[in-house]
Amino acid sequence: MLANYSGNTSTDAVILQGSDGTVVFLIVVSVLIIATVVGNGFVFVAVYTFRDLRTVTNYFVLSLASADLAVALLAMPVWLISSLIPLESEDQKLMLDLSTKWIDPFCCTASIINATLVSIDRYYAISKPLHYKTVVTPRRARRSIAMVWGFAIVIALITFLQYHDDFDVIHGYVIFLFVTLFCLPLAIMSFAYISIYRAAVHQLSKMRNTRPGSRPGLTNTEQRKRYFYSFERRKRFFRELKITKMLAIIVSLFIICWSPFLIVTLIEAFTAHDIPLVVEGIIVFLPYVLSCANPWIYTGMNRDFRVAFKKLFCNTWKICLRCQQQKDRKPRLLKSLPSITVDETFISNGSRNSQTRISARRTEIILHITSV
Repeated sequence: MLANYSGNTSTDAVILQGSDGTVVFLIVVSVLIIATVVGNGFVFVAVYTFRDLRTVTNYFVLSLASADLAVALLAMPVWLISSLIPLESEDQKLMLDLSTKWIDPFCCTASIINATLVSIDRYYAISKPLHYKTVVTPRRARRSIAMVWGFAIVIALITFLQYHDDFDVIHGYVIFLFVTLFCLPLAIMSFAYISIYRAAVHQLSKMRNTRPGSRPGLTNTEQRKRYFYSFERRKRFFRELKITKMLAIIVSLFIICWSPFLIVTLIEAFTAHDIPLVVEGIIVFLPYVLSCANPWIYTGMNRDFRVAFKKLFCNTWKICLRCQQQKDRKPRLLKSLPSITVDETFISNGSRNSQTRISARRTEIILHITSV
C-alpha cells in the first residue's frame, strides 16, 4: 500500500506476468482508464457547453472530476506498469517507486478532500439557504479549490518521509494520513449530511402546513406573488435536495472504496504480516472504480447533467434513437397541423370598426409543442 510500495514493485510484476489472468487484468484496467477519462471528460464538456451548469456547486464537481482524471491519467497507468512490467535496473525501480509514492497520495488526497468540499457546499445550500450566496461565492469557491489542490501537493511531498529510517517517523506519518484522509473527512461528511437531513425534514414539515389560502390585509396581487415565490422556493429546495442525494451516494461509495485502502495501509505500517497479492490488488482497485463511477452518478441522479449528457450524445454522435425519431416526425407534424385563425375585434369610440382574420404561423405551433 502507501507505505509498502518500495518493497513489492518488482515482485508484483513477476507474479502477475506468471499468472494466467494477466490478459484479463490488462483489459479490465485499460477499459477502466478509458471509461474514467471519457466519463469525466464529458463532465467538463457539459459544463463548458451548457451555461445552466456553470454554477458554484459545479465548480466543486469539476474539481472532483479533475481529481478523477488525475487518477485515470497518472495513478492507473503507473499501477499498471508496476504490475505488469518487470524492472531490471535499479534506476528504473527507483523512478517507478518515486512515482508511485508521489502520484498515489496526490490523487488520493485530491479526490477525498474534493468530495469533502462538495459535502460542505451542500450543507450551506440546504441548511443555510438564505446565507448560501453570500458565504459560498465564486471567488471563495476558487480559493477553496486552490487550497485543496495545494494541500494534496503537500501531502504528496510528505510521503518521501517513508524513506526515513526512523520507524517512529514512518508510523507518525501513516497515522497522520489515516486521520487526515479518512477520519476527518468522514466526520465532516457525516455532520454535513446529518444536518442536511434534519433541515430537509424541518422544511418539509413547514411545507405541509403551508396552504395557498387568502390572508387578511393582502391584495390578490400580493397573494399571488407570495404563492409564486413560495412555489419557486419549493422547486429550488427539491432540486437542491436531489443533488444532495446524488452526492450522498458518492460519499457512501467513497467510504466503501477508500476505507479498506487506508485501513490496510495503517495495519501494514504497524505489523509484519503481508497481505495476499490478490487482496491487495482488489483494495487498490476499488478507489479507481470510484473515480470511474463518479461522472455516471452525476448523469443518473442530476437532471441537469443527465439532460446535458444526452444532448451531447445526440448532437455529436447521433446515438440517441429517440432524437432521430423526433427529427423524422417533424415533417409529418408540419403537414398534419391544421390552419388556425384568430378573430380580433377592434373597438373605437364604442363602435365595432372591423374584423381581421389572422393566420397563426405553424412554426410558432411547432415551437410551442417542442417546448412542452
